[in-house]
Amino acid sequence: KAVGASEPASYTWQTGDGDANGVVVAYSGVDAAYPIATVNDDRSDSRQISVPSFDVPVADTTLVMFATIEGPQGNRITPPDGFTERAERAVHPTIQVADAPLPSRGPTGGSVARADHAASNIGVVLALRPVGSPAPGGYRLAAADGGVFTFGDAGFFGPTGNLRLN
Repeated sequence: KAVGASEPASYTWQTGDGDANGVVVAYSGVDAAYPIATVNDDRSDSRQISVPSFDVPVADTTLVMFATIEGPQGNRITPPDGFTERAERAVHPTIQVADAPLPSRGPTGGSVARADHAASNIGVVLALRPVGSPAPGGYRLAAADGGVFTFGDAGFFGPTGNLRLN
């Protein structure tokens, strides 16, 4: 969410899930109209929380990795090489946010965070589009069978898998 001048002084989130966990991070210098240049994610069942390399269409972005892993309690996460940890809540499940600059456009290189214990995990890396970068161009096509095709610098956010499109 891009924050504006009319934001309330605080927010309250409620959930019926006693294991819910979260952090809020803020970044400045990000294009408010098109904050995310592109994103990639992956899932596994190991100590490694990995996100494969992906291409970023603009220079001077900030890569932000969100990592979460199941217990046991206190299953700490070490951020990927070159990333700086910004937040971590080592309760069940553990979540972490870390970031790194990406000065030039092109491939990010793989991002691998490591947890103390192997468990089911998810890693997501966003590339934040800086203020003053060109507006995104490109488009997406969705096929009747659920395939998603991207053109130009339109971000690919994953296939629809087995979802039936109307």
